[in-house]
Amino acid sequence: MCKITSIKIWVHKNACNFTNVNNNITYKIYKINRDLIKKVVKCQKKDNFIAILKNGSFIKMDFNSLVSNAVLDKEDEIVNLFIDDGSDKVVLMVTDNGFGKKTKISSFKGKNIKKFSAINTEDKINIIFADVVEDSEDYSINEVTESGSVHRCSVTSFNTSGLNAKPMKIAGLEDEKLVCTNVSKISDSGKILYYAKNNKDESMFKAVDLNEFAVKGRTSKPVKTYVNKNVNYEKFVILNKNSVVMDNKYNLLDGVYNKLECTERSKKPEVKKTIEYIVL
Repeated sequence: MCKITSIKIWVHKNACNFTNVNNNITYKIYKINRDLIKKVVKCQKKDNFIAILKNGSFIKMDFNSLVSNAVLDKEDEIVNLFIDDGSDKVVLMVTDNGFGKKTKISSFKGKNIKKFSAINTEDKINIIFADVVEDSEDYSINEVTESGSVHRCSVTSFNTSGLNAKPMKIAGLEDEKLVCTNVSKISDSGKILYYAKNNKDESMFKAVDLNEFAVKGRTSKPVKTYVNKNVNYEKFVILNKNSVVMDNKYNLLDGVYNKLECTERSKKPEVKKTIEYIVL
């Protein structure tokens, strides 16, 4: 288990809480209202925050408003939370229908505890990824579809825009949704974990090196992996070397990345039971 130090914000689907933990004390993560932990944020009580919600809106708030949970309605779902430092750092947002948008933190205007639109569109918004990213050609956006196909493009493949700008297409989807997205340094690679069931309801699993999928154009079509009517993919996880990983009992784990052996993307998943890792 990992050792946790200083103030941490534990971000859940519909709630936040915090803890002060001294050096060399092990902390076991727990649930709030049966919602999974979504992120752990290092911070100070003087910090202000921006929460991106699944429906495409955002909330700006201070520390006290955040941990009181008074700013969230029952239907709200947090996609991500980060510190509002008013800088020119870039926030990337990706929707499940393959659109994305890059906006500077400084563009997120507004007063405390009010909701504002983060993506300007008339379509129904379902944000699956939002985070502060490195706006560099050395970094790629990595996306997995419902069938396990993978699309990768450079973070710089589209321009940074204001909140009023329309999102841009970043994956050539055909009757599919994106279900998993992250951003990573291209040279660092990564691993995609495939969880599936066969027609006998047996658990199946495989891990594929992210470098099996080339970084291509912004609107290029996703590259297929193993597809068979008897294999039903249920969950995908993108894991990087610096990912924070938990097991299904909410214990923080070390060394998971190096322990996972990869197979070719065209190979069938193996029938095996394995931990459904949770990646923050």
